[in-house]
Amino acid sequence: MRYQADQTPDGLRYVRVIGEFSFEDNLDEFASVVRSHNPTVIGFDSNGGNIVKAMELGRLIRSYRLSTFQPRGPE
Repeated sequence: MRYQADQTPDGLRYVRVIGEFSFEDNLDEFASVVRSHNPTVIGFDSNGGNIVKAMELGRLIRSYRLSTFQPRGPE
């Protein structure tokens, strides 16, 4: 799992969550990226993986009061 922070041309900051969820993923890295880049939206480029870790990330996203976006292609 990796996290890519970026910004749209009009200034919307976002973080992409890339890769499959694994039980070993350390979500402290996600929290660090969110704190340093202050995104508004979290997007996903993931085929799924460990549901427990995905739910943990979901709780973390909610704790930061962030919106999420899932493009139709990589459902």
